[in-house]
Amino acid sequence: QLDRLAARGAVRFSSAYVDCPLSAQTTFTLMTGTSPPADPSVYRKGWPLPRKAPYLPAVLKSGGYRTAFLNSSYLDIWGEIGFLREAGLDIVEDANSLPNRSRYRYQTWSIEGRALVDRFFDWQAHLPPGDPFFAVIWNVETHFGYTWIGMPEALKKDPPLVRYERAVEYTDRLLGTFFDGL
Repeated sequence: QLDRLAARGAVRFSSAYVDCPLSAQTTFTLMTGTSPPADPSVYRKGWPLPRKAPYLPAVLKSGGYRTAFLNSSYLDIWGEIGFLREAGLDIVEDANSLPNRSRYRYQTWSIEGRALVDRFFDWQAHLPPGDPFFAVIWNVETHFGYTWIGMPEALKKDPPLVRYERAVEYTDRLLGTFFDGL
């Protein structure tokens, strides 16, 4: 699916860099376009966040967009649920709050990635036809330990690089389902 996107002219990076390694900080950067606080505990402790430009979802909503943030893990682990609720999103949902979560299996720190795809299409089906939308659909199968629900047992014994490659392939199939649905 990623190759299909690249062939259609999608942006392709030969190198990519991030300000920080943690999801909470990355989420902050994605939503604000600014560098995140250096200490990620700021989100959990409720300390004031640095001054920032308006949140991207709020800017898009002012232009008529509907907005959603769906995550297959738990947004309260690092506290990003707090600033995401301030960001102007119509919905912010994770493994704890997805309304369809009872239909899917869990592992230690996430719900099946396809729960996000199904939830997105349920949300999109209730939007007025033709309304623009912005959605972040954040699954965690490619996050280290590189495991997913339904992963073959034999693969769990493979080295991390092999598990990572298979996790990317698994996520690529989820993207195919998502793109076909769009």
